[in-house]
Amino acid sequence: MGYTYQGFIGSADVLNAAAERLRHARVLELTGGWFTVPLGEKLEDEINAGEGGLIELWDILTDRIEALGIELSQKGRIAYVEADYFGGWGDQSCIVWESGSELLREVRTAKAINHALKRLGVAAAEGEVDEFDTVGLGRHRRVESWLAEERGW
Repeated sequence: MGYTYQGFIGSADVLNAAAERLRHARVLELTGGWFTVPLGEKLEDEINAGEGGLIELWDILTDRIEALGIELSQKGRIAYVEADYFGGWGDQSCIVWESGSELLREVRTAKAINHALKRLGVAAAEGEVDEFDTVGLGRHRRVESWLAEERGW
């Protein structure tokens, strides 16, 4: 079974700024007061507007998606994460920004999302395996499932 996720993670205030200006941005609640904006195909297309250049080694991160993350970080700390697993094999990548500055970048490592969540201030809850499980990122296995949940499907 596979797992694929691409999106922004942060506070509601930071991510609502994306939803205010991007028609396809959906701010969804995680656990513990954290929120995410899954980067579905429609939102990816809206951000890139046919001009985004893929950044080397990333699955879908483009210069325009990165610029959005930097812009949103003016409102508070924010992370962009990617994960792609199939049959137990795969990797994760992340970037964390605050006030326009990059605080962390990991590309194609095993624990990038946990490292990003720690930089955001997430601490693994007692009884949880890690920060990823603490915020509930395993609730769905595909970006499309997150977006379907938002629509109530």
